[in-house]
Amino acid sequence: MIWWQIIIGLIILWIIYSKITQAVRHKNAIGQQMIVNYFDQNHHFETIFPKKGILTEKIKIGKVKRFFVVDFDVPFNYDNREFKKIVIQERHLRNYIGSDKEVHVHVLLPKTTLDKDKYSFDQFDHVVWATITPDKTDNEEE
Repeated sequence: MIWWQIIIGLIILWIIYSKITQAVRHKNAIGQQMIVNYFDQNHHFETIFPKKGILTEKIKIGKVKRFFVVDFDVPFNYDNREFKKIVIQERHLRNYIGSDKEVHVHVLLPKTTLDKDKYSFDQFDHVVWATITPDKTDNEEE
């Protein structure tokens, strides 16, 4: 029976490690410039992306989920509406927004203005899967 305790202990350690890694990456993410690229699900975004934006804040959607807000310099049109901001969250465990790698994300479009800290899922439309990568062009020029 001791092997069950070892397995459970390893799983708990892995979860704690993942949460700490996610918290560190997310803390460093705010203010980063990102390039959002089309990945899958909605072909209308093939012409909208790639776009450059800045991770400006984290918001809470639902009871537990934290999402990032990406603010674009140039707005885009989708479904007869203009958007300057999107909301994103990681699609895969251990690929965190704020890392130096490409990260696959869910993209949500707000149905309302983003002026609060807490929202419900029905205030957003999940529109596409995308990838984000840090925009290193500004850093190379300095």
